[in-house]
Amino acid sequence: MTRNPILDIFRPPVFEEDVEKTHTARALNSFVWATIGIVLVISPVTILINDTWMDMIIAMGALGILLLSLVTFLFLLHFGYVRLAATLMAGSFWLITTGTAFTLGGLRAKSVGGYFLCILVAGFTLGSAAAVRFGLLSIVAATGIFVAEYYFDAVVSLPRPHVDFDNLFMFGGLLAAMTTLSALASRSFANVTGRFREELDASQQESQELEQEKNALQAQVDSLQRRAKYLEATTAIARNASSVLDLQSLLSQAVNLISERMGYYHTGLFLLDDEEEWAVLRAASSEGGKRMLERRHRLRVGVQGLVGDVAARGASRVALDVGHDAVYFDNPDLPETRSELALPMEARGRIVGVLDVQSREAEAFDDEDAALLQTLADQLAVAIDNALLFEEAEERLGLEQQGYGDVAREAWVRALRARQQLGYRYEQGDIRALGDTGKREVAEVDGLPSLSLPIRVRGETIGSIDAHKPEDSGPWTPEERTLMETLVAQLEVALESARLFQDAQQMATRERLVGELSSRFRETLDMETMLKTAVQEVRQALDLPELQVRLAVPSNGEDVENE
Repeated sequence: MTRNPILDIFRPPVFEEDVEKTHTARALNSFVWATIGIVLVISPVTILINDTWMDMIIAMGALGILLLSLVTFLFLLHFGYVRLAATLMAGSFWLITTGTAFTLGGLRAKSVGGYFLCILVAGFTLGSAAAVRFGLLSIVAATGIFVAEYYFDAVVSLPRPHVDFDNLFMFGGLLAAMTTLSALASRSFANVTGRFREELDASQQESQELEQEKNALQAQVDSLQRRAKYLEATTAIARNASSVLDLQSLLSQAVNLISERMGYYHTGLFLLDDEEEWAVLRAASSEGGKRMLERRHRLRVGVQGLVGDVAARGASRVALDVGHDAVYFDNPDLPETRSELALPMEARGRIVGVLDVQSREAEAFDDEDAALLQTLADQLAVAIDNALLFEEAEERLGLEQQGYGDVAREAWVRALRARQQLGYRYEQGDIRALGDTGKREVAEVDGLPSLSLPIRVRGETIGSIDAHKPEDSGPWTPEERTLMETLVAQLEVALESARLFQDAQQMATRERLVGELSSRFRETLDMETMLKTAVQEVRQALDLPELQVRLAVPSNGEDVENE
């Protein structure tokens, strides 16, 4: 708000560090302007009532000196010399009153009323002691005027009768009464002012304490809000970790969630490679970070950057945009970074990566932020480790399924080759074999709604089922198709179970046969008898028309002997 310089002249000065001085300045300012107003009003009357030119000149001079003095007091007041201005004003009133009383009528002159004004000004601006001092000076001056007028006729007095002792006693009593009232009023005012000052100080102290408590509460609220945001982010990451098993999706959601909830300029996730030699950026929330992802940004562990240092030491670190740490912010992709916090992500006793958060604000991270973000980083590390384990398990399962699928395929090839009947057909109440060609025999079913479904076992197609509905029954409905798919699935399980049972029976038969033959072989220690037994038993077991068992000398017999 713009202040008016003209109005400032009329306003009392304010001294914020000294309340008492401000109150004195306010009172003195009021006295000065009131006196100026009175002087300006009574000046014409005072000049005109004088009978001679000499009296008129003296009156005009006295009023001029008084106005000049009042203006001087205002300047002193506004420059901060409050007590000096008050003292000079009271003293000026006393001198002017005394001078005019000697020259214009003595104690019976109207100007002696200035003594009362002098005492009043001294009491309200300088205190009760000053009121007493100026009261005594006024009584002494009045006595001197009386003596000069009564005994020496040295005062230009009014027409006779001359002043007498009754005038002195009455005027002196009035001055003493005025002095007493002014001193009491000043003391009372001082007491009231003192109590007001104490109450004001107490109020200011309470206000400061309340402000401090408010700031402390606001800091606690900010801290709780920040903690709530961290907890929300941690909970969201834990929820995502339980529902998202794809590693890249988990990382992308985590960095976006942290930046959105915390308001960070950039959030990045680095994972260590298999050799733990490089920290590779795998996800970033900022545009600059995404450009770094396109370049496959990575940092050497223990050598490059804040992230590399944290990955090597396994302890969090904060970097500020000052001093030695300023080198970490020389990144053209992230030009607005002013502070950075990197935290290790540890799971099962090893560092799996580093969480890197950056802010546009200088000194944005404190110990509390580091502790809360470390909890979030630990939660994220567990989720990343679980996702990595899931990927490894999926890879192993895929290899095992592929291997088992190969075994199952070979087993079905052997089983189908060994069978004479590869399928059956139902038509018009008759069930007949399809033959051993393995080819589909399709009857004349033109116009009939048909449905063909593959029969798969372990991902391998081993056959199919073809079904036809009557022509007047309409096309296959979704419910009918679902029912057929369910039946085919049950058939697939039953066929695989039958094959496994057949393989188990064949294996049991082979093991029984091997056991029986081994037992017969061990019945004798004679080589000739053992060979004859082998020829007879193997031929009978396998139903062979002819079998030979022959012993021969090895072609590298000499080498065997040398060895």
